[in-house]
Amino acid sequence: MALNNQSLDVMKKDIQQNNRNEYQWIISVDPHGDIDSPFINTTATISWNPMTFSTKGQYILRSMMGEVLISNMRQTTEYQVTGNSYISFTILWQKNKTFDFHLKQGWNLISLPLITSNNDLKYLFPDYLAAFEYNNGGYKSVTIIIPGRGYWLKIPSQKIYSISGQEFPSYTINLTDGWHLIGGSYDEMIPDDMSINVIFRYVNGGYEQAYTLMPGFGYWIKIVE
Repeated sequence: MALNNQSLDVMKKDIQQNNRNEYQWIISVDPHGDIDSPFINTTATISWNPMTFSTKGQYILRSMMGEVLISNMRQTTEYQVTGNSYISFTILWQKNKTFDFHLKQGWNLISLPLITSNNDLKYLFPDYLAAFEYNNGGYKSVTIIIPGRGYWLKIPSQKIYSISGQEFPSYTINLTDGWHLIGGSYDEMIPDDMSINVIFRYVNGGYEQAYTLMPGFGYWIKIVE
């Protein structure tokens, strides 16, 4: 769908069906329109109403290069575009995935393998007792968790928690020398950076060395430059 910021009467629609679990719409926006010099950058705001969305699945705004600009279009309802010619984007709808956390009573080292509609721990793990992240050599209590990071989570009893959302993809991260607490993606990851000295995961009350990052687990990783 191509939008002209001077007139919404001129529109084109390009809808592509990849498969039954995913759809994508390509939109082109000209923030400059037909006014002023064609060499002057202009900023326009595109907005949407989540109430018109399907109640199922996740909506994501991406650049044509695949960069995620807005991971949850239900929560963020506008995006600013700057330029002097048409700029294209992809709106991607994906069917929600489900992930089951099999957690032990007490402390668990976890990560979030999904992009969820609500990252509040009370929403994800309603009866959790405490949660901490590790940053700059110390621990900090948290109430919200994000994919790609590892967290200590304490729960009152052994339980299975089912969480739904969009797959968190493979990613890259810049880490300094020392220890870090990270998480994997929705799919198994094999770290191949030469600066990784060792990786540990926490299982049954103790640590064991890890060579792959499995979804749902948090990992201690030591970087040596």
